[in-house]
Parts: sequence; C-alpha cells; structure tokens
Amino acid sequence: MNSRLWTVAASLVFSALLLSCAGRGSDFRVHDIDYRGWAGSDPIYLYYDNTDTVSARQLYLLLRLTGSIPYSALRMEVETLSPAGIFWCDTVSLVAPAADGPGTFNDLRVLYRSGVRLGEAGNYRFRFRQLSSDTLLRGIAGLGIEVNREGHPWARTK
Repeated sequence: MNSRLWTVAASLVFSALLLSCAGRGSDFRVHDIDYRGWAGSDPIYLYYDNTDTVSARQLYLLLRLTGSIPYSALRMEVETLSPAGIFWCDTVSLVAPAADGPGTFNDLRVLYRSGVRLGEAGNYRFRFRQLSSDTLLRGIAGLGIEVNREGHPWARTK
C-alpha cells in the first residue's frame, strides 16, 4: 500500500510539473467581433501584462473567419504601446482563405513579428484598426494576439 501511495503521489507531482511547464512562455488574448461587422471607426484593444523583459518573443495574429468572408485580403493597422508610452505601428495585409460557406469557421494564425523583446515590465496595449474600404468589415468572428517566448513549442509555425 505504501509503494502504491508513493506511485500516485509521484505521478501527481510529475503531471503538475508538466502542466506548469507547458503553459510557460505562451499567452494569448482574443476579442469577439460583433456578427454584424467591424467598423473602421472602432479600434479593438487587447492588453498583455509582461513580466519577462529578457526573452525574445514571437507575436502571432489570430483571426477567426466565418465561412462567408467576402474578401481575398484583410488589411489592418496594428499599434503596440509599451508601459512607458513607446509605440510602433504596422500596416499588415493577410491573405484570407477561400470561403467554405455559411456556418463554417477558419482559424488563421499568422506570424506578425519575431525576435521582439518586450523590454519593460507592465501592461502592453495592442490596438487593431481595420482598413477595408467598406464601412463594416464582415466575415471576422474574432481577433487576437498570441505572445510566445522563442523556443517555446507553440512558437513554431508548423
């Protein structure tokens, strides 16, 4: 009985260690978008609380597209603001996969920046603004940012 208790205890400790290591170095934030569309005048804000000021990071853009997206390319502006007020701004264009039809979703994960060092501890703000010529950008159900420590298993693109 004593050896069985030790086996169970060791298994629980090992499982806890695996689970705690698996999540370290990777984090994401997602915003659900209104089904009616995303207005160009309504930026989306996501926040990331950074505690690691040393590790290089990979930043991914996450999009959940509906099966009825009417665009072949999605253009947006991505602005990052550090806790000290330093910012960078990029315009990105993402190729939208072919529409599969109503009622379906396509998840898109695209490497946005690599080798980024978030040199300050604190809250980083990511602001997204759609740049389509339409008043409402349709076909996007969610938008997010994923922050991975380089070398983390989830940081690989394949």
